[in-house]
Amino acid sequence: MGLGTSEGFDESSLGPLPEVRYQAAMHIKDRKVWRAKAENMAKEKRLINIQVGQLGITPSFLRAAADILQKHSLVRVKLGEGSGLERGEAVTVLERYLDCVCVHQIGFTITLYRQAGLPRPSNTISDVEAADTAPAGNGDPLVAAGKAAAAAKEARKKAGQQPPAQRPPEFSVL
Repeated sequence: MGLGTSEGFDESSLGPLPEVRYQAAMHIKDRKVWRAKAENMAKEKRLINIQVGQLGITPSFLRAAADILQKHSLVRVKLGEGSGLERGEAVTVLERYLDCVCVHQIGFTITLYRQAGLPRPSNTISDVEAADTAPAGNGDPLVAAGKAAAAAKEARKKAGQQPPAQRPPEFSVL
């Protein structure tokens, strides 16, 4: 389960912390600038909002938030009523696991910033991305089959061939 427990945070289910922290601490003047940008984006309906649900902060939530921060640098996180999270502890956990900075918090809404162009935190790399960066001889037959299919697709693409036609699903009428 995630961080939605009332006894406090159970960080063991979130996995490891990032190996390296790239986002530097931010001066208060810089925070004010990014907070103002976030407010303008929110007024223009361009700021992405995500909500922590009943399960709390989970590894899949962290990956989704990392994707948004990687693309847009700003995200607004709302702590849902049923999440059972304390605001201050949630900010600390999100900053540590996502390698970002909280630029604003009001009520149960937190605005996070991560500088554009920084490498993705190592703990939020999905299994598919990890398989792409893993060495070839890892012994997992599913990963090897996926890489072989991708290589065949690339070879067909380079040769200008169309992918093989798939059979339509078979239906039985009673």
